[in-house]
Amino acid sequence: MSEFKGITIERFDDRDKIESSSYGFLTVAGETAPIETNEQYENVAGLLKEAKAFIKEADGKCAPRIKQAQDLHKSLLADLKALIAPAEQSVSMLNKLLIAYDNKLERERQAERVRLEQERVKAEAEAKKKAEEEKIDTAILFEQHGMPEEAEAVLNQPVRVAPATVAPIAEKPKIQGLSYRETWKAEMTAQSIDDVDPRFVKKVFDQDMANAYAKSNKDGAKAKGIRFYADKTPITRR
Repeated sequence: MSEFKGITIERFDDRDKIESSSYGFLTVAGETAPIETNEQYENVAGLLKEAKAFIKEADGKCAPRIKQAQDLHKSLLADLKALIAPAEQSVSMLNKLLIAYDNKLERERQAERVRLEQERVKAEAEAKKKAEEEKIDTAILFEQHGMPEEAEAVLNQPVRVAPATVAPIAEKPKIQGLSYRETWKAEMTAQSIDDVDPRFVKKVFDQDMANAYAKSNKDGAKAKGIRFYADKTPITRR
């Protein structure tokens, strides 16, 4: 006998007897030849009734002890839950803090990407403008020195500027043992299914309606793409 917080687990003295009888049914069933006569048919049906009755009786004998074990299990789980509840609450709070900061860093990095891209575009535009102005000044000098062909050649040259260099974006801090798992999900925001992309709209198989149709029509149930069948289970009554 064992006890925990007032919950007592009684000794179980019928285990060997129940196990022996259970194996006895298995032995008899294994030694029973295929049914060939009505008498054998009745005998096997009788053995089935006895086996089911035995199972029900064994279940009744074991039920109180099983309930005691279940109560103990519930008590232990409740005790554990109470012990770790503050720590679990702290995990939730810390997770939220980490996620919020990681999201903040990602927003800042995205804003920095936009700023640096704007700087790059501006710098390249200014460099191109300066190159255009220098090209025009050069062409004017050629014109002033009576060299119109050279001036025209300069004006016809395409303006090329080197890509502007920008500072790299700072990496987010890496902490050993800490990572984030991303699970991408979708949520319907349209008010009507008709407004949803048809690639993501499909009809599902209505299992309950099909079962009701089979139950109502039995052998006469027929439908394309569906198999209707009778799932048989032996039922015995004493």
